[in-house]
Amino acid sequence: MDESKHRKDNNLDNGGMWMVAEFLGHHKLAGFVTEEQKWGQVLMRIDIPTGVDCEGKKLKFTTQWYGTHALYCATPVNESDAIELAKQYRPRPFDKFDLHREANRNLDDYRFVEDDEFNG
Repeated sequence: MDESKHRKDNNLDNGGMWMVAEFLGHHKLAGFVTEEQKWGQVLMRIDIPTGVDCEGKKLKFTTQWYGTHALYCATPVNESDAIELAKQYRPRPFDKFDLHREANRNLDDYRFVEDDEFNG
């Protein structure tokens, strides 16, 4: 799949390229990056390759959006390198465990410190 085919298949009219994007907080993603207007601001849309369809003909993607202020470095790469790197940098999916942990958090974690406790 080349860049123009990915653009056409996903109705991406605003260009784009395969790249590795590094974000503040040492977070890296590899995929097809475009610029997209969303929620009143310009965001980076990253289509991250996650595999191929059951016929083995078309790449499957998960999409994430990031504000450009979070971007630390962007490195253009070719498609095959981006797909390989995406396997290493694959984002961790949201897990039911995350919900369970939050639901069972001790409410004391959120209590306000009284002035007399704070001052000693």
